[in-house]
Amino acid sequence: MADNTPLLAQQLLEWVRDKVHGNNIERDQVLATASAVAPATITCLVSWRFSGVVKNERFEGARQANGGHYGYDQHAFQQALSQLNVQAATDQGLRKNFLDSIRDASASSLAWAAAARDIATLPSISVCEECQSCQGHGNISCPACAGQGKVHCHFCHGRGYNFVDVHYQNGNQTIRRQEKELCLHCEHHSGRTYCRGCNGAGANRCQICQGHGCSTHVSHVSAIATPSWNTTVVGDIEPVGLARFVSDCGPKVARQSFPFTLSGGGTYDADNRWQVRYCAETQVTRLDFKALALNYTIVGVGEEPRPFIRPAIFDELFSEELAQLAKLRSSVGLLLTQPQMHQLFAHYRSLPALNSALNTAAQSTDKTAKRFYDAVNQRLENMISREKAKVLAEGIEKTLDGISPANSAAAWFNVMLPALVVFAVVSSIYSEDQLSGFECFLRTGLFAVLAIVAALIYSPLPWLASKVTSYLQRLKVPAAYRQRPRNWEHLPSFLLLAFVSSFVGSGYGHFAFRHNWPLVTPYLAKVPSIARWLPGIHPVSTGVARP
Repeated sequence: MADNTPLLAQQLLEWVRDKVHGNNIERDQVLATASAVAPATITCLVSWRFSGVVKNERFEGARQANGGHYGYDQHAFQQALSQLNVQAATDQGLRKNFLDSIRDASASSLAWAAAARDIATLPSISVCEECQSCQGHGNISCPACAGQGKVHCHFCHGRGYNFVDVHYQNGNQTIRRQEKELCLHCEHHSGRTYCRGCNGAGANRCQICQGHGCSTHVSHVSAIATPSWNTTVVGDIEPVGLARFVSDCGPKVARQSFPFTLSGGGTYDADNRWQVRYCAETQVTRLDFKALALNYTIVGVGEEPRPFIRPAIFDELFSEELAQLAKLRSSVGLLLTQPQMHQLFAHYRSLPALNSALNTAAQSTDKTAKRFYDAVNQRLENMISREKAKVLAEGIEKTLDGISPANSAAAWFNVMLPALVVFAVVSSIYSEDQLSGFECFLRTGLFAVLAIVAALIYSPLPWLASKVTSYLQRLKVPAAYRQRPRNWEHLPSFLLLAFVSSFVGSGYGHFAFRHNWPLVTPYLAKVPSIARWLPGIHPVSTGVARP
């Protein structure tokens, strides 16, 4: 292998310089102090474990699968299913085509180890099961007529006739007499009529089996090859770190990143797993360099070195920014004023790495706070410690939320505050009554639920206010730093506050009435514009005597 140590080390050095340039340091301030290159052999051992996977289907009525039908014999069916699972796991004939395809694909088959593969499908088997609802009859006796198909006529109460009043004159006297009249609604005046529940049939079709009396369970068994892989590295420079790096990459990325070759055709281990070995020869480069009077080490792999051990150089490069955020932090967290937000925003934009993190976080579709931490790690190329990355992520989050907000919490609060007051006041007014403890609990719960419903109906107003307010604020910053709108983010808090305000208001009204606390209604009655509405909403007179 040709001696290209200076070339590989120089590539790593230029990579570091490109990433840190302009971030409180210049390119020529990053100086190489030592380097080394050593060969490394990466070995990936992929083990394929074979098993059966069952997929079940259920059909109404009787059907027969192509692999065998076992009638109503559940025991024989389960035995056959177990045999198919064993066959899927042990039959080498089923996996022959799959193993041949691994050999044919050679090194490309390493990427297959990223997921399980379906290698064969066995014949399906089926069994019938009697419907438990209708006991296999397909019909269920009508409960309305007890299976008779007829019920007592409700016009004549089962007599077949009705008594009617007949009036006739006897001189000047009117005489009333009851006479029998045959019922015209029941069948042949028998006092019975057809049941409407079953139309006279006495039974209805079973809805579980749709009248078939049974159902068919069909099982499809597939032979599945499930991979697992293990990576080992033989070399003089960071073999453990490189093995971990390759494992974290995954089979697909590893296949694309390293010149793997298939080593042999594969063998079975003691657990009947097919093991395939892939090997790759590469070079590992270690570079020691100095930046701002501090020494760092970076290690890369490949002909175009890809760093897999990276120094936390940005901990030092952004030490002033981190110290500034530490000074701004209070006991309740990082609190920034508008001038401080604008100052940080302008400063972060002047630093390429933080400017890129700002842009990435603003354009992220992730709605969680984790997007800021991910943006910092991504744009700083993971060359920062976890603790420092969290501090910078919080600073970027507070800065963006202040000058380019995704929503307006103030707009939500200002618009929903009157509604919360109304929920509390109305709940209090309707609770100014003599109620038992249980009745008070029910009424309080009812008002809390109604408040949530009313809050949902009212919520478009604070949403619109938040949308307009935050949009106007975002217009003040360049488009690349405008966060994606998330104006519904405060709805759960709004609903919770509506619930609490109604609950508190109702509880206050109840206890105020019973314990001579100041009532809400008399104060509202003094306001003419409100007083005229009180009779319509307050069921109790404002002058009611207290208990």
